[in-house]
Amino acid sequence: MHTSAAHQKTPAKQTSSGASSGCFPALVFKTPANDPDSLDGRWCDDKTEYAFLGFSYEVSACDLLARSTRTFANIRNNFNGRYIRLYGACDKSSPSDDVVEAAYKNGLGVHDLIWFGYDGDNKWETRRDALFSSLHSNPKAKFITRAVQFGSKPLVDGVLPASQLAAQVKAVQDNLAGLKIFVTVSDMQWSFQMNGGAGLKVLDVVDVIDAHMLPFFGGNSTTTSATWPSIKSSVDKFWGNLLVDRQNTLISSIWLPRAWTSCGLQLSSVVVLYTLVVHNLSLVPQYILRPCIL
Repeated sequence: MHTSAAHQKTPAKQTSSGASSGCFPALVFKTPANDPDSLDGRWCDDKTEYAFLGFSYEVSACDLLARSTRTFANIRNNFNGRYIRLYGACDKSSPSDDVVEAAYKNGLGVHDLIWFGYDGDNKWETRRDALFSSLHSNPKAKFITRAVQFGSKPLVDGVLPASQLAAQVKAVQDNLAGLKIFVTVSDMQWSFQMNGGAGLKVLDVVDVIDAHMLPFFGGNSTTTSATWPSIKSSVDKFWGNLLVDRQNTLISSIWLPRAWTSCGLQLSSVVVLYTLVVHNLSLVPQYILRPCIL
């Protein structure tokens, strides 16, 4: 199912708790005793989903169910998170069912992942098929899975030609159409303009945009406190250069994965980065902030 939501270049508010009607995954949402039987009215309007929404979550350790349940409860109850975005892969077994169970229990939405990795192999195909199996067979999956993304940075890393990646996006959309799950590619602004703009073929078919903001690559980002110009430049280029003629696509997330070299190592640097971005939310269009998980 494809979304059709025209983007509007309006300033974002600095806080958002989601809709107040109990839609999923608003902060007022309570997991019901009985599993839902319909997606009708399930998801919150995307216009209520901006500012801080949650964390990226690494799954390659494979010890998922107990750790995920504990971590997701912490994200929801102590950080007011509403989503987790998966990162990495566990090839010993599909992580999807454990993630679904933990997310469902704690009222979190999920941006799931088809992980290419960095080895140039075809393991992503097995991961894709395992994800399909889980999403179709687990009755709870469609109620917490908001999107499936191809990652990480497949255009930048050149894992597939842009035309083949676009075809893969369409194939996943067809497979998941009955589950009403969005499909996207997680990548950087300039990746869509590489090779003469070949990546625009991908941008034309995704349902939502998972936008990488990586000040690590910004030449002027010499310290954590100096990263904002790089982030703002990427946001402006997404809006001004890439989305101006694409009225059926909206920015879903701006992800700051390990956005500075000390992220995950020095808490003080993470706090500086988070505070910097939140302080500047009013200067950019409506978007989701996903800082790295600690």
